[in-house]
Order: sequence, then C-alpha cells, then structure tokens
Amino acid sequence: MSLSSQERSEEFLKISSQFKLGALVTESSHPVTASLSDVAKADVAAALKHHFVDRDTVLSRILPILKPKGLVR
Repeated sequence: MSLSSQERSEEFLKISSQFKLGALVTESSHPVTASLSDVAKADVAAALKHHFVDRDTVLSRILPILKPKGLVR
C-alpha cells in the first residue's frame, strides 16, 4: 500500500463511524413493514398448498393468467 493510500485509509477509519448502515432514520426498518418478507413467505406457501394439496381454485383466482380447471376433489 502506498503512503498516500495508507494515509487515506487512516483518515477514513477516524471518521468511519459516520458511515455505519442503519444509523440514519431512512435506513431503519419501518414497524409496519418489518415482517413483510415473513408475510410474503406465508402467503406464497398458503397459495401453493391450496393449488397442490387442496387442489382448489384459490391460486387461479389470485393469478388470473392461470385458467381455473374446476375443483378436482
């Protein structure tokens, strides 16, 4: 590492605490959306269960591109 690189690195390390992610309000998670990915996972799992296990038309109503084939029960 060159001397100027070393000096720049040391200068950055002195102020590095200013650049930590999550320190700004805009980088914090919002309480309303904090568990959004968990909700999405549960919804996808439920839709696939309806389609492959229950064999009902719930998924085809959610995704109109899928044509309902009627109840297979």
